[in-house]
Amino acid sequence: TEAVDAKLLSLGSATERAILLFSSTQGILQLRKQERLAIGTIETDRLCLAGLRTLLIGWGAETITLDAAMQKVSTMPIAAELGAVL
Repeated sequence: TEAVDAKLLSLGSATERAILLFSSTQGILQLRKQERLAIGTIETDRLCLAGLRTLLIGWGAETITLDAAMQKVSTMPIAAELGAVL
């Protein structure tokens, strides 16, 4: 709701968005087992970020703001650890 109040995202159900984010990430993570067989085609880290970006744009995030934020996060020390988890 804070993102909606700040006009960063459009109005929508936080519960539904959480379920969509969780289920899409879980679906992509199931491909991790296949990643070694399809090198260059299935890159789960990249797909998780692309899925997140797609959902956020669908929920009203501005692409310029989102891309800047994702670029900033990717340079943080925690990004490598998050990539390992995702």
